[in-house]
Amino acid sequence: MKTAIPCPNCGTEIPIETDTLLKGSRFCCGHCGASVGLCAGSRPVVSKALNAFDTLKRQTRQYRTEH
Repeated sequence: MKTAIPCPNCGTEIPIETDTLLKGSRFCCGHCGASVGLCAGSRPVVSKALNAFDTLKRQTRQYRTEH
């Protein structure tokens, strides 16, 4: 999933690909050059949260279709 996060240094939006982020890639701010990524211990937690979010989106779409 493509998304963006604010740079922790300057607040500029940093575009990220969540699958790539979960594989350990780092992303750089185009404005100030700060690098962001996930530490290895955070990856399972973020992965679980993203999966739960995807499930919720599917359930919402299904509900809207049925009602």
